Amino acid sequence: MTCFPGWTWEYIDDHMTFSRLAAMQAYWDVNPPLHLLARAYLQYEPKGKTSNDDAIAAAISEMAALNEGGIIHEIKTNVR
Repeated sequence: MTCFPGWTWEYIDDHMTFSRLAAMQAYWDVNPPLHLLARAYLQYEPKGKTSNDDAIAAAISEMAALNEGGIIHEIKTNVR
């Protein structure tokens, strides 16, 4: 999320919800970001996993598990 729109992790933490992420992903499915179009056009394949791929996948899985029933959204809403 930080590399494409240029957002900081703090901005994402303050403003991104799972429903907003789903809406952005639905939009990107129809209108892919330019860097993804260029990668597909050039048929670029990374040489291997980046050093933090496993950590990112684990964090996403944990967040998805926490969000069952909208828990993350409720936490973010009630903190402020």
